[in-house]
Amino acid sequence: MKEITRRAALLRASAALASLPGRGDTARADDIEDTSKWPGIGPAVLPTAWRWRRAQFRARAAADRGATVFLGDSIIWKWESLPSDFPFLKTANRGLPGDTTRGVLARLQEDVLDLAPRATVLLIGTNDLSARSSPDNVAANIRAMLGELSNGQASPVILCKLMPRRLQPGLFPQRILETNAMLDAVAKDRPLVSICDTFSPFATANSGPKPELYPDGLHPSSSVYAEWRNLLLPIFRSRGLVQT
Repeated sequence: MKEITRRAALLRASAALASLPGRGDTARADDIEDTSKWPGIGPAVLPTAWRWRRAQFRARAAADRGATVFLGDSIIWKWESLPSDFPFLKTANRGLPGDTTRGVLARLQEDVLDLAPRATVLLIGTNDLSARSSPDNVAANIRAMLGELSNGQASPVILCKLMPRRLQPGLFPQRILETNAMLDAVAKDRPLVSICDTFSPFATANSGPKPELYPDGLHPSSSVYAEWRNLLLPIFRSRGLVQT
């Protein structure tokens, strides 16, 4: 029964993705900001930072073409040391505070695909879970993203697992663990997709966040970003993005 439900969720996500206005062209801002038109399943909430952050993205679009794009929510956005952490790699930060998987699907064309990225590093989904969306929905939307990212492009995708966050009965860590297990299945049989385990190194024995690494229980400290860089480097090397 659970497998049937999961397949139904994937079908709904695929159907919704096909209905997104402007596919193949850059959608108008009013289309993208209309959450009723967003593809995917689960919560569709326009984050407070949506307009000003995406205005910054548009201003940098020409300069960011061909970059390795880091895509996600505030955890990506807060990676302020990204250029200095990867000085040998052209990077573009497309993190948007408060974003969900449906928000990423809605802006994927303009914010990522139009840049012809050399590669994409993706971390998204924790805001979905805090909004009571299911791991099935998160996995279905990420599967749809991977389909879009691989459609006509041969650039690799590094899919990062959800990081630990403050324990909350009924939500965390259970739903994070379920989602991360599903991400392994989502990446399976996709030659251009690599999994980066951004959960295990930062979690305590009870699967919560190490308090010294996540001061507010959600957002990483600079130490986490330094270790995340070290986790990504071997993957980048294996994909030919950086030299040994």
